Amino acid sequence: MSWLREGDTVSFCSNAPASPTTELLPVDSADWDVGIQCLTDRHGDRIQNLSQLSDFKLFKLNPIGGRYVKGFGKAYQIDGGSLAGEGLSHLRDGHKKRA
Repeated sequence: MSWLREGDTVSFCSNAPASPTTELLPVDSADWDVGIQCLTDRHGDRIQNLSQLSDFKLFKLNPIGGRYVKGFGKAYQIDGGSLAGEGLSHLRDGHKKRA
């Protein structure tokens, strides 16, 4: 059983302004091969074993925005599909009191 389905949105933070969408990767796709290789590089050969099981699913998250907090006074809003910084804006307004 899979908890995520293609096209579902996922929220990692309750106050997140936008959520990524999910895409179920077909086993015979180039994205599958890249994803499995990345996971194997990070977690070792157990990924190769797991990916051979019939109930193993690989989802690609397509983020559309987020926040990067580097430290005090160093918070940034990130907009854009790649999150590579093309839509990076420094958050300067600081904390606000609740109404």
